[in-house]
Amino acid sequence: MATLGKLTVRNTKGLKSPDTRICALISAVPKTGKTTFAASLDAFTRSVRGKPTLIIAVEAAEGGGTMSVADLGVDYVMPSTYEEMDGLLASLRSDTTYGGIILDNATDYVQRIVKPAALKFPSKEADPGTRIHGVPLRGDYQTMGEQARKQLNALVNLTNENTPANCRKDLIVTALEREKSDSFGNMVSVTPDFPGALAGAAAALFQSVVSIQVKDVPVKDASGKVLGRVKQRTLLVKPDAIRQVGDRSGIFQDGMVLTDPSGAPVGILPLWEIFMKQFGVEKVEVV
Repeated sequence: MATLGKLTVRNTKGLKSPDTRICALISAVPKTGKTTFAASLDAFTRSVRGKPTLIIAVEAAEGGGTMSVADLGVDYVMPSTYEEMDGLLASLRSDTTYGGIILDNATDYVQRIVKPAALKFPSKEADPGTRIHGVPLRGDYQTMGEQARKQLNALVNLTNENTPANCRKDLIVTALEREKSDSFGNMVSVTPDFPGALAGAAAALFQSVVSIQVKDVPVKDASGKVLGRVKQRTLLVKPDAIRQVGDRSGIFQDGMVLTDPSGAPVGILPLWEIFMKQFGVEKVEVV
């Protein structure tokens, strides 16, 4: 390979391959199946990478919010401090056991892990006495954003060449969504629910930024008569006027329905099979 200075000259043509790692941020409102969809990464990594997936569970609920996927039998850990998270990330850089990582969910991660660490830093602003009770001042949000960005960067680095090939992981990070309206009440943006500028900065870290949408769809009989309506979950990948989603990897399919005809949730494997067809692979073997 050619070099310039001490840098290797690479070519973009080989970036997408069967060895491409998923690096996705999935944001949606509560109870739309984010965790269930993310947890399907375990079946994917077992089949495609030959390794299980680990959930970093950070919600306050029992099991860190993993109760909804209890029947899937996915390993999980529950860091409770910024220092514990740092230690976990350091271990994952040399870990060869797991092929996938899920952070569920990053909104709670910022509130429960990053915020307490950020509030330990001295503040230059006048404190009305609320900071000791966990209420950040304006300057604290910048600290929170930077502290979270460091650890999110470390997670993303697990998916790329910064990590040895036998230690690289597929990554899914989930987050809640935050709506912003103008002075007339019109919605102007929907972003991952992170403090301050982190919403835009975090989204830029990931190859895939997608959302899960729930909409009413009609149920029709053979003649076309509408019998009723059901809730349908679909992937939103194409950006619109208010939501900046997108997928540089080409793995996620816009509009894909996340429930099959039998009512079972659709996971990552069907998306990967579509992605792999460009490399001449028609069927991904499930082990």
